[in-house]
Amino acid sequence: MAREFTWRSESCARRAGRRKRRTRPTRRRSRSIPRTRRRSIGSPRRGSRAGISSGRSTRGTERHGTRRIARPSGGGTRSSFRDCRRLPRRGTRRLSWSAERPPQQTTPTLPRRRHERRLEDRDERSMVAPAMRFAVLVTPFFNESAIRFIAALLDVPALRLAVVSQDVEENLPAELLGRLVKHFRVSNVQDTAELVAATRWLHANVAPVDRLLGVSEFVQVAVAEARDALGLPGPGAEVIRNFRDKPRMKDVLRAAGLPCARHRLATNEAEARRFADEVGFPLVAKPPAGVGSASTFIVKDTAEFDRVLSLSSPTPASPVLLEEFVGGAEHTFDAVVIGGKPVWYSISRYLPNPIEVVENPWIQWCVLLPRDISGPEFAPIRELGFRALSVLGLETGICHMEWFRQDDGRIVLSEVAARPGGAQLMNLNARAHDFDMYGQVARLIAFDTFEAPRERKYATGAAFLRGQAPGVVREVWGVEEAEQAFGEMITDVKWPKVGEPRSASYEGEGYVLVRHPETEGVAEALRQIVQSVRVISH
Repeated sequence: MAREFTWRSESCARRAGRRKRRTRPTRRRSRSIPRTRRRSIGSPRRGSRAGISSGRSTRGTERHGTRRIARPSGGGTRSSFRDCRRLPRRGTRRLSWSAERPPQQTTPTLPRRRHERRLEDRDERSMVAPAMRFAVLVTPFFNESAIRFIAALLDVPALRLAVVSQDVEENLPAELLGRLVKHFRVSNVQDTAELVAATRWLHANVAPVDRLLGVSEFVQVAVAEARDALGLPGPGAEVIRNFRDKPRMKDVLRAAGLPCARHRLATNEAEARRFADEVGFPLVAKPPAGVGSASTFIVKDTAEFDRVLSLSSPTPASPVLLEEFVGGAEHTFDAVVIGGKPVWYSISRYLPNPIEVVENPWIQWCVLLPRDISGPEFAPIRELGFRALSVLGLETGICHMEWFRQDDGRIVLSEVAARPGGAQLMNLNARAHDFDMYGQVARLIAFDTFEAPRERKYATGAAFLRGQAPGVVREVWGVEEAEQAFGEMITDVKWPKVGEPRSASYEGEGYVLVRHPETEGVAEALRQIVQSVRVISH
């Protein structure tokens, strides 16, 4: 007769000081099953014969969860006993799971060994599914860009979102507001203490916060300081200041040997005049932490310089940034890095340069994304662009860089921002590659992932329509002609509306986005649109 199975080997039985027993093994219960219930998950109910419900024999195996674990065969030698996976002991503490975890996913796990156990600094309700995250987005106001990012973040799988803003929730579309976990209003989103207090309240009353996000440049420093105070992942304050503090940015770039314009942060009039004597005219005057080309001026002679100094009145508390004027064609370099490694990049061209657009509010200007950016003419900026991000300390994120190609072909870096580009660049890249740019950036800032498109299928461009004088839009000419000529190329459009006030933004009152397989086709369409469409304002 075959020898009946013995759970413990003879050596194990002697060490335990017990007489060897020839009995069937006691069925061990699952770790998450109450002590009063003996059967494991997936095993037959009490009173039924083993293997009947599934049609398969369970002899020689022990179920643990839904997996079969081989038991030692024969007399249970020492080697076969070692090969058997150890089952949890009686009285092992049950795992506590959040109500947010679906019941079918609560498969019990094997207990940690003593040296592998670690203390958790979160309470029991924080034990959610590993893939689920709770993020908090900080935004000053619910403008068009903020609404687009909120919608994109809400569509990211396994992400719960709350918003901290100084805007009222009535300015957020009701459909998006209903999908938010919480809207927390503060008086000033640039106050680090308020952001820390708001995040701690959400952590204590809603769910443990995994990410604190800030896409707008206006809040990036405060958000980074709050991350540091709370120990949350993401770029810290020292890294963000490398991007927001323009004099500091240029010091870091020049120290690394990267080409950029000479500059001086003047704290008084005498210091400003010494720099002007050193580099000569023209030069550029701007605020040290401005956004885009706002409040940026070209100073062409001494008379204009005197006027700028009288308006800015530089002091140690309110300095003015002076830069050497760099000529040439201005471009952008938008890029994504993850773990310090390049993942994706895009290059575009301003027509004309933004500083000319700011100085001449009537100019209707364009942005052109050529289809092919893999040629040798863009090799220098590919190298310098990613090197600059490494020097400035951006490990994971998206950047928007502006640079010049001078007449002699040399590359000069202008400014770098740790954010997505403006001037419809997000939409232009989405149309050029036929992919969801907002959705991918949302995944990047929430989960550090970005699925880069394989190819650039089209050239794209944007024409910005601006009123010819201050006041209110009275007429818009040339709309029908532009639609008839380029209707098949137009992908996105916002025609200026009669009666609306003239916009204070350099992007103007409207825009037209076009795309075509050929770069020259897009360039010609943009040229004709800005020449034929006129916004009459007074």
